[in-house]
Amino acid sequence: MIKTMSAYTFEIDEVAIAVSEILAQLDVEHSLYAHSVGLMTCYEEFIETRVIKAISDALPFDVIGCSTMANASAGELEEMMLCLYGLHQRNGRAASTVGKDHSYHCHDCQCVS
Repeated sequence: MIKTMSAYTFEIDEVAIAVSEILAQLDVEHSLYAHSVGLMTCYEEFIETRVIKAISDALPFDVIGCSTMANASAGELEEMMLCLYGLHQRNGRAASTVGKDHSYHCHDCQCVS
């Protein structure tokens, strides 16, 4: 079974506030499965202010993402917004991840590229 979660923040300047908002919405201590990965989209200023790095470092799973001109999550739509979508799989042999070192790892065959 795959479960999804989403979180967002508008906080660009205060890194600690942005991280706490994301973590509070995801409730990572109680809602993760064995295999998790995050997809992040954001306005480019979140990269410049290092919010992306702080959120990625605070999460217990790998995150991949890109910048975009607008985001939408939980009924919110904004240009200057960061969205994080978590995909979580309890079990299953075909799960794959992209690691923080940008390597691709397929859990089914144990290959790394």
